[in-house]
Amino acid sequence: MGVTVENKKTRYRIDYLRKIEATIKFISAEPLLEDIGNLNLSDIHWVIVGGESGHNARPMKKTWALNIKKQCEQQGPAFFFKQWGTWGADGIKRNKKSNGIELNGEIYQNYPVHA
Repeated sequence: MGVTVENKKTRYRIDYLRKIEATIKFISAEPLLEDIGNLNLSDIHWVIVGGESGHNARPMKKTWALNIKKQCEQQGPAFFFKQWGTWGADGIKRNKKSNGIELNGEIYQNYPVHA
């Protein structure tokens, strides 16, 4: 079971998710539209991060994704970087496949451990 948290305004959804009975609970931070700040990731197993795609896509900043990655490392959920989307890490708009799936030159596609 998962919820989308694309900005600070939608962080409240994590608290609702935490109350639901589910084997795996995940946050989809895509499209990531701003730095979503500090997160309480207790009882969350997986966080997926990605940029927006399409003609009217808004750019995602690397620091926003790295902030979530760091919090996952500190609090335990698996971190999965899905894609940059239409805007690359270099701030150039192009095909999302060309922008790729690397964050700081690495691929982070971790999955939660199913207990």
